[in-house]
Order: sequence, then C-alpha cells, then structure tokens
Amino acid sequence: GSRLGSYVEQFTEKTATVIHNGLDMDLYHPVGEATGKSRQGRILFSGAIKEAKGIFDALRVIRLLVAEAGADVLLEIAGTGPQESAARQFVLENGLTANVVFWGAVNKERMPDFYRRGDILLCPSRQAGFSGKAEESFGYTALEAMSSGVPVVAYRTGGLPEQVIDGVTGYLAEPGDVGDLAN
Repeated sequence: GSRLGSYVEQFTEKTATVIHNGLDMDLYHPVGEATGKSRQGRILFSGAIKEAKGIFDALRVIRLLVAEAGADVLLEIAGTGPQESAARQFVLENGLTANVVFWGAVNKERMPDFYRRGDILLCPSRQAGFSGKAEESFGYTALEAMSSGVPVVAYRTGGLPEQVIDGVTGYLAEPGDVGDLAN
C-alpha cells in the first residue's frame, strides 16, 4: 500500500484504503505538439513563494544551469508569497533577469495554459522541521503538470515519490541537493 495507508494502519487493526484526491482531466490535458513553444527551455514553478516550497533551490538550479552549463532556460514562476521580494533580489544579484519571470498569482482557469507552455515543472519542496512531515503530502501542482503532459523534477519528499515515477513521468532528486536537482 501507500505510505499514508501504512501510517494510518498503525493506529487500527483494520486495513486502510487510501482514496487520493481527484483531478479534472478535461481541464488538465496535453495539447499535442505545440507550435508556439520557443526553443528556450521553459521550467515552471507553481505555488507559494516561500522557503518550504523551495523557491531558492529553484533559483539556484537556474543559476547552475545558466552559469555552469550555459543552458538557455527560463524559469516561469506562478504564485506570490512572503519570500517574493527576497527571490526577486536573488534574481537581480545573480544576473538572472533574462532567465526568470514572476507571473504573480495566476487564477485557476489560466493554470492549464500555464502548465502546457512548459517543458518541466520544478517542484523542490522541502521536508518540514521536527515532525519530519513534508510540504507536499499530496502535491496538486505535480499532478496538474503531469496531466498536462509536463514531466516533473522534484525532491524525493512527502507524497511526491508516490506521484512521480522516477525516470518515467519525471525525475526525483535527493532532498536539498541542488546539484542533483539541476542534473
């Protein structure tokens, strides 16, 4: 069974059946071969701009790809949050203004188009504090992206390993290892 099912079963003698949240497949779907896609690699980040969601790890990945690998990539960020001004400052200080775009809050109706324009969804959510819990117990952004035909590159945290099949629907990196995430 799943990690969640095993956790619940320790408190009861009954077998736990996990029913995951659903997703509107009519809304989140691939478009086929997109003619409007640029040659520049588009990496997406969707969610609250805060430390727990790994915003600075995402920005460090872009810095690595641009500075060390010479990659032509664009990180498109959908969301707002408490670390937005610090994230913008990081972009300025590291000369990444041509490689990072902040879209702000993107409403739910426009998210399918946001996903379909990307090549990869970057999901560097971190383990949370003392509890050992993760920021992503069931990451909707990962499911929405995959349903839209976009592979996910994520840390191996929380429920993400149950969603992303490493090497098939995306890639999983060791938590906190920005180099592994960039590779």
